[in-house]
Amino acid sequence: MAVQNRQVLTETLVAATPEAQGRRFLGLVDTGSQKSAVSERVINAVEFAGNPVEYLDVGGIGSSAQSTPAFWLWLGSELDPGHGQVVPHGRQLSVWQLPPPAPPNFDVLLGMDFLSLFELVLNDRTCTFKRS
Repeated sequence: MAVQNRQVLTETLVAATPEAQGRRFLGLVDTGSQKSAVSERVINAVEFAGNPVEYLDVGGIGSSAQSTPAFWLWLGSELDPGHGQVVPHGRQLSVWQLPPPAPPNFDVLLGMDFLSLFELVLNDRTCTFKRS
């Protein structure tokens, strides 16, 4: 995990099921977001055969709400290097799809629904997750 241009970015594992091998994407730690989200690249890359579970009205500061699909996915942080499995350090969440255009430097927005599982330790220009 690293701090770049005032953004805390971390490698994030995403999977459609807990048994599936997690695919790696760059995630942005966003303590101001209640829910986590993924780009369309994640939805297309994860071996996922599901329809949206719901549609959410999503809006940011200064933007109007936009209806976006939400999917059940497993998100995880690889706390045990080398294992590659999302679980046991992961959680199944209903994550919304980021509206286009996709962010240029990350594919997963890690909101408080995921971040609340961990303690974030900031030290120098690095940040690590510790299991709460």
